[in-house]
Amino acid sequence: EEAIFDKEVGAAYLYPSTLIKSVMKIIVDASRKGVQVAAITMLTISKYLRSIHLAQEKIRDMLSDVISSLKFQGFFLTPLVCGVVVSLATIIIQILEQISKSSISLESAKSYMGGLPFLFKDIAITPGGFQLICSIYFIEATILVAMFTNSIENGEDEVEMKSLAFRMLSMGSIVYFITTLLCLMIFGPMATVKV
Repeated sequence: EEAIFDKEVGAAYLYPSTLIKSVMKIIVDASRKGVQVAAITMLTISKYLRSIHLAQEKIRDMLSDVISSLKFQGFFLTPLVCGVVVSLATIIIQILEQISKSSISLESAKSYMGGLPFLFKDIAITPGGFQLICSIYFIEATILVAMFTNSIENGEDEVEMKSLAFRMLSMGSIVYFITTLLCLMIFGPMATVKV
């Protein structure tokens, strides 16, 4: 018992695994009853741990589709959608500003746009403000996806969760930036059309 759990020279005292500590306690207790009891206990524990490992592998296989779709969402889909939404909202805001500055009368503008720009005349949002809102949404959604993915894959491993969230945010930011630029380059000229 001292060889395993001694505070100075114990083999398993400072080992961070609770599973190994529990197994060692069971083996030490069984060895007090005899060598044959200890051997049977170790074989039983070995079979039990093997069956747990097989169950974990089956569960991992069953959840692999969920994990891959969550990773796809975190790395690619969420930043892509946010980039498209921000660029199109920027274009729409620019078009609405041009319509409000144009010399079209209020009645003809209402008939042209269904009165929509005038319903929200007191609420002013700039493209930068909308991008800030979408960026916060992107960060929150990516961190939540990283938390879910990590919880499914690794349990409550905080270090791995932070690492996965950092990788998702890094890759997602690149996708977000490229998507926003491409959409603005493709659809941006539509905002300069005179009404």
